[in-house]
Amino acid sequence: MSPVEWSQIGGLSEVKGQIQQAVEWPIKHPEAFQRMGLPCPKGVLLYGPPGCCKTTLVRAAATSVNATFISLSGAQLYSPYVGDSERLINEVFQKARAAAPSIIFLDEIDSIVGKRSESSSNRGVQERVLSSLLNEMDGIGIKLDDKLHTAEKVKDGEITSSNLEKGKSYKAENRNVLLVAATNRPDLLDDALVRPGRIDRILYVPPPDEEARFEILKVYSKKMPLKNVNLEELSKNTSLFSGADLQNLCREAALHALTDSLESTCVTMEHFRQALLTVEPSLTKSMVETYSNMLKRGS
Repeated sequence: MSPVEWSQIGGLSEVKGQIQQAVEWPIKHPEAFQRMGLPCPKGVLLYGPPGCCKTTLVRAAATSVNATFISLSGAQLYSPYVGDSERLINEVFQKARAAAPSIIFLDEIDSIVGKRSESSSNRGVQERVLSSLLNEMDGIGIKLDDKLHTAEKVKDGEITSSNLEKGKSYKAENRNVLLVAATNRPDLLDDALVRPGRIDRILYVPPPDEEARFEILKVYSKKMPLKNVNLEELSKNTSLFSGADLQNLCREAALHALTDSLESTCVTMEHFRQALLTVEPSLTKSMVETYSNMLKRGS
């Protein structure tokens, strides 16, 4: 994982503060939590529209605390062989415990584990993966077999090949191991996963407002040779643009400058206006309203 600094993420100051509190504080200041009788959170869920920096925010938090960052997606997890997906979940948690402090990041978790009541062709696999994930989050269900490195001691869980019986489950502490998940569809997640004690913090990552769009444009245009470009005007004219859309807008403006002449030495406001004619926002008013309603129901 390439390091990401907080300064590289424009806007979202409130969300940054919430993520720092939920992710950084337990790892950086565990003694403060212990002094106040607070259990360290086991899991954090980020939800919001696509393209709004959820993954980048998690990477910035991992960089800040110098934690091991283990990322897992549905494409990496699912296997045509029975039991492989559950085994991979076990391996990931093992590695995280051995390399603590660590952050396990499940991107698009709704594609990995959905509601158990939902009927689909891969429902059986999803239910087994969900069960395995819940067990690991609770600190149980560590099954080791010949395909895993049983000779290695798992940090904090005190598991070695000498005290294991093949196929049995053992108790292990997820100390300094935090699960962070991101989703665009929190309504598809199983209630057993998002209950307190497993997912302790649920944070909404909203689309950028005008002030945030201005900060994001400053970040993405920082290395561009701008000339007479009014970023405040651009931030006003980019309603419903996500962070990814704004990055694409800056890229298109630079390409328009090169289209005018390969010898171009600057990007002007006209190039951005041309880019706005081709780059459309990925968000819609109905989409933003849907997430706003989710936030109201959650609060």
